[in-house]
Amino acid sequence: MGLTLAAHGSQKLFGWFEGPGRAGTTGMFTKLGFRWPTTMALLAGAAEFFGGLLFALGLLTPFAAIALVVVMLNAIITVHWQKGFFVTAGGYEYNLTIIASPPASRRSGRARTRSTTLSASPARSRARGGRRS
Repeated sequence: MGLTLAAHGSQKLFGWFEGPGRAGTTGMFTKLGFRWPTTMALLAGAAEFFGGLLFALGLLTPFAAIALVVVMLNAIITVHWQKGFFVTAGGYEYNLTIIASPPASRRSGRARTRSTTLSASPARSRARGGRRS
């Protein structure tokens, strides 16, 4: 998910992958009626690009997740909501899936940690500072 969003952000920032670049993204934010469309284009592209990279690398994930969720909520509210749920009609289905990804990956990370801890022997657990049963 992180690399997908980084690629999407690179379309906004740099025009990579046949994207609109900053000028095209600024034009989109202008049409949407944003007060500072150039700033919003830069912020949206940066949040997607750098947030996606950080999320993919597992670095500063809470901050990356917040940035990605804020951008997706903004996209839902300003572009996709009025088109309904399904992505085939331009709806917010995909954006909602992206919003669900950071918490889901966090939960799966916790599950791995718990299963590792549960499978460790009591002696190893105490050696790492764990409690006695």
